[in-house]
Amino acid sequence: MPLPVTPYVEQRLQDLRALAPDVAALAEDIAAVQKPECLKESSQSQTEKLFNRLDEVARQEPSCALRLAAWLFSLSHLGALTKAQAETFVDQATALGGPESVVPAELA
Repeated sequence: MPLPVTPYVEQRLQDLRALAPDVAALAEDIAAVQKPECLKESSQSQTEKLFNRLDEVARQEPSCALRLAAWLFSLSHLGALTKAQAETFVDQATALGGPESVVPAELA
């Protein structure tokens, strides 16, 4: 079961689309395959984490893809995503996040 589409999700997607349409599409892809029932935290909390991390990618903040990768691979470890899905999403975020997306913030 994917993350539920709520008015909050729709608003965050709209805001993200205005900033970076490709990153908004990535958010939709992740939300569509994520299995919130595999985690103890609420769907709302999971949604908040998803958008917070993808907002960083959209703004091309240093290390944004690294932070997203850490979160996505923790989801795959818990069964909320497959490892292949996490790898695909990280690759996309790395491309969208700019040249410093995988550089530790202290080196950027």
